[in-house]
Amino acid sequence: MASLSLNSSLLISTFFLLVPFFTTPARGTAVTDVCPKTKDPNFCLRAFTSDPRSATADAYGLGKISIDLATAYATDTLDKLLIIVRAIREDTPLKVRLDICADAYDFSRDALEEANRNYDDSFYMGMKQRGDSALGVIQGCNITFAEPPNPLSIQNHNFERLLDIVSTLGVVLNETMD
Repeated sequence: MASLSLNSSLLISTFFLLVPFFTTPARGTAVTDVCPKTKDPNFCLRAFTSDPRSATADAYGLGKISIDLATAYATDTLDKLLIIVRAIREDTPLKVRLDICADAYDFSRDALEEANRNYDDSFYMGMKQRGDSALGVIQGCNITFAEPPNPLSIQNHNFERLLDIVSTLGVVLNETMD
């Protein structure tokens, strides 16, 4: 009988030790539902993986995380751009283009603040529209560098993908309200 009790205890202990290895975090479902709807699902997965909050987030939580990620990226890029622009003393074509791009990132940051307010108010199509507006001005930044090289091509491309995630989540969240 002692052998049966020991075996049962061992089995229960083993079960509780192994359960974490066979369970999928909540993030898996929400992220894997949302990311395929974006233009770059692999980038979307990497973006959400970079934020530990996504491990337990549902689609609603991912909406907030997406805005936070895009806002942080816009702020960081704008800060770096302003340092470069201030270091250029003369009004060169490069400085003019970088000024335009700095304005685009500043506008985008404002649009994302509005997207956050829309999110808080459950106005998800407004969230999508603000993401789309920011995307439009960043594409305008790209156009200013019609002649290569565009020193912001990587930053702009990454930001465009983050904005696509914001816009996509606006649509997804709006659909959940129907």
